[in-house]
Amino acid sequence: MLYTDSMTETKMLQAIVDSIALLRKDMNDRFEKIETKMDDGFKKVNKRLDMQGAQLSYLEDDVPTREEFDQLKNV
Repeated sequence: MLYTDSMTETKMLQAIVDSIALLRKDMNDRFEKIETKMDDGFKKVNKRLDMQGAQLSYLEDDVPTREEFDQLKNV
C-alpha cells in the first residue's frame, strides 16, 4: 500500500510539473508575439521619423540664410 501511495504522489507531482511547463510555454509564445508586434511597430515609427527628418533637411536647404533674408527686406 505504501508503494501505491508514492505512485499516486508521483503522478500528482508529475501533473503539476507538466502544467507548469505548459504555462511557461504558453507565456513564452505570448511574449514572442508581443515582442514581434512591438518590433514591427518600432520599425514603422522609425521609418516615419526618417522620412520626416529627410523632408526637414530638404526644407532647410531651401530656406534662405539670415543674410539672404535681410537682403530681401532691403530690396
